[in-house]
Amino acid sequence: MKILPPSVHLEKLSRHSRDILCTLDQAGNIYFINEAVTFILGYSPEEVVGKSNRHFVHPEDVKSTAKTIQRFIEAEHPEAVENPIIENRCVHKNGQVIPMEWTATWSPEENFLFCVGRDVTKQNQVRQVFHEKVEVHRALAQQGADMLALLDKDAYFTYSGGSTAKVLGYAPQDLVGKSVFEILHEEDAQRAQEVLEQLATSQETIKVSDLRIKTSQGDYKWLETTASNQLDNPHVNGLVLTSRDVTERVLTGLKLQEREQHFRSLFENSPELIIFENPEGVITDANPSFLTYFSLERSSIIGYKLANFLPPVAAASCQAKFIEALLGKTVAFTLEVEIESFSPRVFDVTKIPVVNQQVTTGVYSILKDITERVQANHELEQLSLVASKTSNGIVIMNAQGQIEWVNKGFTSINGYTLQEVKGKRPNDFLHGPNTDPEMQKQITAGYRSGQPFTEEVLNYKKNGEEFWVKIDVTPVKNEEGQVTSYIAIQTDISYRKEAEKEQLLLTRELYEQNRDLQQFTYIVSHNLRAPVANALGLSNLLPVVDKDSTVYATSLANLKASVLQIDSVLRDLNLILSIRDHRNTIERHKVNLAQKCHQTVESLKESLQASHATCSLQVPEDISVRGNEAYLYSIFYNLLANSIKYRSPDRPLHIEVKAEQNTDGGITVSFSDNGLGFDLQKAGNNVFKLYKRFHKNADGKGIGLFLVKTHVESMGGQVEVYSEVNKGTTFLIYLK
Repeated sequence: MKILPPSVHLEKLSRHSRDILCTLDQAGNIYFINEAVTFILGYSPEEVVGKSNRHFVHPEDVKSTAKTIQRFIEAEHPEAVENPIIENRCVHKNGQVIPMEWTATWSPEENFLFCVGRDVTKQNQVRQVFHEKVEVHRALAQQGADMLALLDKDAYFTYSGGSTAKVLGYAPQDLVGKSVFEILHEEDAQRAQEVLEQLATSQETIKVSDLRIKTSQGDYKWLETTASNQLDNPHVNGLVLTSRDVTERVLTGLKLQEREQHFRSLFENSPELIIFENPEGVITDANPSFLTYFSLERSSIIGYKLANFLPPVAAASCQAKFIEALLGKTVAFTLEVEIESFSPRVFDVTKIPVVNQQVTTGVYSILKDITERVQANHELEQLSLVASKTSNGIVIMNAQGQIEWVNKGFTSINGYTLQEVKGKRPNDFLHGPNTDPEMQKQITAGYRSGQPFTEEVLNYKKNGEEFWVKIDVTPVKNEEGQVTSYIAIQTDISYRKEAEKEQLLLTRELYEQNRDLQQFTYIVSHNLRAPVANALGLSNLLPVVDKDSTVYATSLANLKASVLQIDSVLRDLNLILSIRDHRNTIERHKVNLAQKCHQTVESLKESLQASHATCSLQVPEDISVRGNEAYLYSIFYNLLANSIKYRSPDRPLHIEVKAEQNTDGGITVSFSDNGLGFDLQKAGNNVFKLYKRFHKNADGKGIGLFLVKTHVESMGGQVEVYSEVNKGTTFLIYLK
C-alpha cells in the first residue's frame, strides 16, 4: 500500500469536505477557502479568496462576527477562548440567507485564523421542531387540568409542575424538598402510605381516588391521582404522580349522599304512607308507616303491583293515574276504597315521578288517610245547613282562630258578609275603643285553654254601632286531643244589657233616695227635734211669765235662738234637696281649672293672710274640665276653707294644689295641706257624711265635705282622702 504524504491527505480532505475550510488574516480577509464554499454559498474559491469576510456575512451579523474574530486574535491561548463556536448568517450567491456554525483557532506563528464552517440549516429546523414540541409539552403541563409531580423513594418532592400552581397555589419551588405527607390530610395519610408500599413492589400504574391535599391558603382540595414507579428509569429516577382536581365532583357527591340520607330519613320516618313503583308498576319499596297501617310485612308487598291489593274499580283508577305520572307529571287525586279487614276508607293520593335525564325511572305514591276529615266535613255541612236557618250568629274558625265560615245570622247581627271576614280573627274587626281590654284578654285566654267558654263583650257592628253580645265558644278536637277548629255562637244581648243598665240606674236612685231619707231622718231626729222642743216649751212658758222679769227676757232670747237654729236646719234641708233634684240636670261646660283655683284663692285672700298661710297652685293654664262652675268653686272653697279652719298651731299653714292630665283623658286634682289632719281609720265611712266633724276644738257644722263629695259625684267624678293626725290631709279628685 502506497503511503501518501500528509499534505496530500490534507489537500484531499479539504477538497472533499462538506464543511468550509478557510483561513483569514488579521484584517479578516480570506486567504484560503476550499470547494465546499461552492456547495454551501454558491461561490467558487476564486471568487472568494482575497476578499473580506464581510462581503459574505449577513449585514446584521457583520459587527458581531468582527468582534468575535478579534476576541480569537487577542486570546493568549486558543484553548482559553470561551465559547469557541461562532453562529452567524452568511448570504448565498443567490441571496438566500444560510445559517452557519463556525469553529476557529488563531495561530500566532502564521498570523492566520483557521476556520471550519458548517451549514446548520437542517439542524436549526430540527432544533425548531424540538423547541416547538418542548413548548407544546410545557403548555400542556402548565395550562392543562393535570398536576405533575416527581417524588423520590422517601416521598419527597423533586419536581412540581403542571396545574399545581393554579389548583393548589404552590409555585414549583415551594414543594421541592418537602414530604408529600406535609400537605396530605391526616385522615388520608394511612391510605397514601399503603399506596407507596404497593408502588415499591409493583411496576403497574396505580389509581388513587379522593385524597385531600392542603392548598397554600390552608384549605383542602380533593385530588384523583395516578401513580407510577419510575425509580429504575435513569432518565426519571422517581415516582411519577399525575393528579386532577375532583373537589367539585366529590363535594357534589357528598351533598348528593347527604340529600339521599335526608330523603331516606324522611321516607322512613314520614307519618304518611309511601311506596315506590318501578316503570312496570311493581312495588320496590314501602316505608314503615305504610306497612304498619296495613299490617303488612315487606315480603308480602315488595315485588307485587298495587293493583293486587285493590278492588277492580280502585285498581283501574290508580293504574290510569300511574300512567299519567310515568309521563313526568305529578298527579293528585282522591281514592275511595273498601279494603278487606278495613272499614271504607278515603285517601288523598299523590303520585310523584322520578325523572333522570328525561327518563322516568319510577313513581312515588304518597297516601294520606282523610276518612275522618271527609266525615267531619260531611257533618259540618249538615251543621251549616242547621246554622244557616238560625237567627243567632254562628262562626266556624280554624285552629288559629281565623274565620272559615259564618251564617246569615252573623251577617244580620254584625253587618259583615263571609267574603269580608274570611281569614280574619273576630277580635280584629268586632272590638272597638270601648271594648274592655281585660275582657279581650279573657277571650284570648279562653281560646288558648282549649276548653269551652262563655263571655259577654261589647262589640261594634260594621256601621260603628255598639252592641252587647254573648259568645259561646266550643273547640273541636281530633283523636290526639289537638284543637282543629272552633265553633262560636253569638247572641245579641243588647236589650238585656239596656234593661240591666236601667235597673242599675233605678237601684242607684233608690239607694240615693234611701240615703237622703236617712240624712233627713238624722237631721229631723238630731238637729231639728231639739230646737223645736225648746221652742214649744218656751212658747208655753212665756205667757205665764212676767214680761218685765229677767226670766221672760232670757226665755225670749232662747226662743229666738231655737227658731234661728230651726231656720238653719231647714236651709240645710233645702240645700240638700236642691242638689238631689238637680243632680242629673246640672249644666256642664268647659271650665278652666287654673282660673277657678285663682278665683277661690282670691275670695279667701284675707283669711289666708290672717292665718299667715302660703298657697302653691301648680295647675297648668291649659287644663280644662267639663263641669259646673258653681260646683267646682264650691269644691275648692270648702277644701281651702277647711285647711284654714283646721290648721296646726305648731307650724305655718302650707297648701298645695296640683292638677294633671290622665292617660284616659281625665283630670286628677290633688289638694294637700300640713294642718291638723284626722284619724282616718277612726272616721271610717263618716268622712263625707252630713254633720260629721272630727275636731272638737274648732267651729264647723260638718257639711263642707258632704258638699264636696256630692258636687264631685254630680259631675261624674270621684273623691278620695288620705290623712294623718298632726301631719296633714290630701284630697284626690278624679274628674272626667
